[in-house]
Amino acid sequence: MQRRPKGLLLLALATGLSLLATAGDLPAQAAGQEPAKAKDAGQGDKGDAKAATQADIVTVDKVELKAKFFPSAKGKEAPTVLLLHALGDNSSNKEWTNFAKKLQEKGYAVLMFDFRGHGDSTTVQPGMPNPKNPQLAVKGFWDEVLNAQGAGGYAAGKPRPTEIKQEKFTATYYTVLANDIAAAKAFLDEQECNSSNLIVIGAKDGGTLGALWVASEFQRYRYLAPGPGSPKGMLDRENPEGLAVSAVVLLSATPTLGTSKSYVNVSKMLELPVRKFKLPVLLLYGQGDEKGKKMARESEKALVENNKKEYPFVGSQEIANAEKASGRELLVGSLETTTKILDFLDSLPANKAAAKMPKKVGDETYVWEYYRQGVVQQATARKGGAKLLQFSGYSSFLR
Repeated sequence: MQRRPKGLLLLALATGLSLLATAGDLPAQAAGQEPAKAKDAGQGDKGDAKAATQADIVTVDKVELKAKFFPSAKGKEAPTVLLLHALGDNSSNKEWTNFAKKLQEKGYAVLMFDFRGHGDSTTVQPGMPNPKNPQLAVKGFWDEVLNAQGAGGYAAGKPRPTEIKQEKFTATYYTVLANDIAAAKAFLDEQECNSSNLIVIGAKDGGTLGALWVASEFQRYRYLAPGPGSPKGMLDRENPEGLAVSAVVLLSATPTLGTSKSYVNVSKMLELPVRKFKLPVLLLYGQGDEKGKKMARESEKALVENNKKEYPFVGSQEIANAEKASGRELLVGSLETTTKILDFLDSLPANKAAAKMPKKVGDETYVWEYYRQGVVQQATARKGGAKLLQFSGYSSFLR
């Protein structure tokens, strides 16, 4: 893969709520708290593959995510893959593990984790209120209004739960899980890999949630310091943080999130990244999966608009002999999915956009910028010196 280098809205309504294809085949050439250190989880299986490690990642709103990191022998030069399971599922299935190992064997560093309330990621730091002396209060998960209203189990005046389960989530809560992706990206930023060459691969509505996060990253800008011609500073709109994303691969993407029946327009969310920044997007669906086929082909058509020459690395592909399989089921060894994904990634041209971005020194302030009812809105995405992005509802980036 040759790409950067080798290898690719409820924002804050108020401070308390906080932020938030014609389906032809692709061309032949495009077929708050520092995360804890990873712990040894056993030896890699082949060649010079390094040991996979267990990792604990704490989100900005104090959810303890359980993850597994597959480091690459390429170290800091390794392109990095972030795997996102479907909502209602988890990352411990053999399909995800085997796929991660295949990617690692090809030189990729890989991170997979359980979303909050899923699998092993059910523990939260509840916080300790102190009505008599608020200065002594310890802020925790339930102090975020969106969590108290949507995660289930919270009742004012009663002991705060230390565990959450996705079965209790309200239908409107699922966009908040984009905070987990943001925390995973922050974890990768501190590992021996190139997190500025990030490939996002998601299954079903996990992929749709990934598209939402990618959309938000392409609307997150560094606030440049004052300088000649800009005495008050300005946003670096030509270099959004989304440039760190090299490609997006969606396995049977869905037009809904979790139990919500509200329509989510995946192609509209990816329109800015694709149209302005030429983000490669591969939409896969299994033979016989008519819903997945419809979603993938319509998304390709909307993004490409019959201009394949302009967007040669955006398209949909069918996985033959899938027998209506969808999502992670497409990753079983008997299917061609893994080969198609690796061929797609290998086909990508060099893209040095991320390398041209100003060097990060750790104290930058970032701003989200989005449109609400035709008016540009802004909210602080990260305060200078912070490790994590600020808590967000992310629904302002929905389309």
